[in-house]
Amino acid sequence: MKKIEEFVSGHTELGAAGYRYFVPTFINDEWIWSDSAISKLLEKAAVKLGELNSFSRLVPNIDLFIQLHVTKEAVTSSRIEGTQTLSDILQLKTDVEDFIRSNYGRRSTNAIKIIHRLMINPYINIEQAMEICHTSYNPSNDLLKQLQQDGYITETSGQSRNRMFIFKKYLDLFDKTDK
Repeated sequence: MKKIEEFVSGHTELGAAGYRYFVPTFINDEWIWSDSAISKLLEKAAVKLGELNSFSRLVPNIDLFIQLHVTKEAVTSSRIEGTQTLSDILQLKTDVEDFIRSNYGRRSTNAIKIIHRLMINPYINIEQAMEICHTSYNPSNDLLKQLQQDGYITETSGQSRNRMFIFKKYLDLFDKTDK
């Protein structure tokens, strides 16, 4: 008999191509443990497995039944993530507008117009900024430079003419790979 407290779920090994993979430990042993909470949890799990087993006998196609619940969980999870993303967008919008109102003076109205436009389409060039703000080249260029210096937009073309800017902070809210 093995003590459950000493159980190790597995280990990693180095594959031939240089990647690491997980190798689970075999669990077909008799176990002993001192914590009575583990016994209670195992009893509950056994009852739930029994209920699921008896229910699965009533369902004509268990794969469809399982797929239904997997889909339901995926939809629920997506809604939660979407709600969080919306909250993050609204917070970003509020933070940017507050910063602009406090620091941009007379140009704050035009800067906020640009930010609102970037929330619809996160790419902008100077000509588009001129159209949005109803200003000439220099004021629009200066405003985009200021937004870039403050870290709200990033120049993506790498050119000195026909530059394209992106609202990177906004787009980063949709990238969940690092969260």
